[in-house]
Amino acid sequence: MRLAPRLSLLAVLGGAAACSINPATGRVQAFLISENEEVELGRKSDQEIMGSMRPYTEAPALVAKVEEVGAKIAESSERPQLPWTFRVLDDPTVNAFALPGGFVYVTRGLLTHLNSEAELAGVLGHEAGHVTARHGAVKLRKTNVARRSVGVFRVVDPGLRHIGGFAAGVAGLALLKYSRDDEYQADDLAVRYVGATGYDTAGVPEVFGVLSDVADSQSRVPAWLSTHPEPELRRDRVAKALGRSGLPGPDPQWMALLGGVVFGRDARNGFMLRNRYVQPRAGFRVDMPEDWTIEVDTSGLVGLAADENALFVLGPSAESTPADALEAFFAETEVARGELWEGNIGGAPAVSSAFSISGGDGSLTGLVAFVLSGSQVVAIIAAAPAEVWPSHADAIATTVASFRPLKDPKLRNVQPTRIELLTLGAQTTLAALNEANPSSIPVVELARINHVTPDEPLPAGRIIKRVEGFNPQAVE
Repeated sequence: MRLAPRLSLLAVLGGAAACSINPATGRVQAFLISENEEVELGRKSDQEIMGSMRPYTEAPALVAKVEEVGAKIAESSERPQLPWTFRVLDDPTVNAFALPGGFVYVTRGLLTHLNSEAELAGVLGHEAGHVTARHGAVKLRKTNVARRSVGVFRVVDPGLRHIGGFAAGVAGLALLKYSRDDEYQADDLAVRYVGATGYDTAGVPEVFGVLSDVADSQSRVPAWLSTHPEPELRRDRVAKALGRSGLPGPDPQWMALLGGVVFGRDARNGFMLRNRYVQPRAGFRVDMPEDWTIEVDTSGLVGLAADENALFVLGPSAESTPADALEAFFAETEVARGELWEGNIGGAPAVSSAFSISGGDGSLTGLVAFVLSGSQVVAIIAAAPAEVWPSHADAIATTVASFRPLKDPKLRNVQPTRIELLTLGAQTTLAALNEANPSSIPVVELARINHVTPDEPLPAGRIIKRVEGFNPQAVE
């Protein structure tokens, strides 16, 4: 049973195809669905996305700027009549994507890596290009989903209601994957739209340079690159077509919008200290097995056993009491219910029950528990194929029993890392600056978000981004 890296939000649609010339690409294109159907598809998927991912609301001026630039891009496109919607998601990953019908999303993680409004225009222009060219509406590709992982939890808890849709977000947002030709076409359309709105078109290859640097720094590529491949080739291709690349430097007005923006994972939403999951907002902690793979998101966590045969999900429940949550859980799912247990876990009221699922591809055994932490009911669900459940049962039981109130005030009141702006008073380097006054992130990462190298001389008057606050990854 594998933890699915993607969860498809789109259904493959059938029907007769119509052909016409796409005004954005100038090519004859077979339309599998009408424009109204395309918009409705995007709207329904948007509802799913916003049900499992949070909008970023702490920087209204930044969100307004994204909407403003997006509106300019949309108006310059060949499909201004679409109900264009531009959203900023409270997600630390470097990502941007679009759905059919004009629904475009960027993460705060991507925004903190940009140095200018022109780069933002390049990102939004590229995603708008996918919409106007109807790449998603034509292909509607499903990503592969491991049915015996997240699929299990959809059987156990339809819609993942009891964990607030969290697993849908962690298991991943299924983004449409495009061909190389589609990507190049969207790049060309981005240059067209960026130029038409008056922004510097060099912002397009600049974005690819940023993403390439991020990819080189990580063992797994940024989410945007996983669906938008070959950033170096695309940067060079666009730069060659433009006859130039590179922007003059940080845009002061854009940089001012980034001051105070949360950088990276928001520690208030939960983090790992070695194998301990700490949840400041809900006020509890849980110790996970040391050899499990853990993925933390804004609402909880997903854990995968070392042998990939057991899955553990923890997140908020919508119910007001553990008993109500358990009753609703079994009332809304088609699973066999085990013996009820009521008591306390770590001094907190709790209920739990075993469950089992039988299907054509085998049987699953699991445990569901609901624990009251303050005013929040926490849902815990674990499952594994029936034949291997005994080998994981003790570790899962130990993890559930480790649930405790979070008493350390430093952890209860932890604050996230945020972007701070600094105007240099004299020429220096990031390496020298960071040695004198260390940031909360490594200097190589600091250099990356500033589009420089650690030892590159920076002139007086230049605005740079620093990152200050609690970084769990820096805790020994």
